[in-house]
Amino acid sequence: MNYDVVIIGGLGHVGLPLGLVWADAGLTVGAHDLDEPKKKLVNAGTMPFLEHGAEPILQRVLNKKFFVLKDVSEIAKAKAVLITIGTPVDE
Repeated sequence: MNYDVVIIGGLGHVGLPLGLVWADAGLTVGAHDLDEPKKKLVNAGTMPFLEHGAEPILQRVLNKKFFVLKDVSEIAKAKAVLITIGTPVDE
């Protein structure tokens, strides 16, 4: 599988909604993330956090245009790579 874009950190609050919008627009998107519980939720068609309107898009594009990568080597199959960086929230 070749990807138009792979998002590293792709299941977080920035990467996942962005990837879903791109996939819904027709791009082939891969999401790489180290968070195994999030991977399981997303692969089951469930958003791992509240993002209004995102779950129907996830269910529509999952494993058609949006893919959770199983192996880091799949990143090499991307035309473009986007890295998202988590920003912790504190007081």
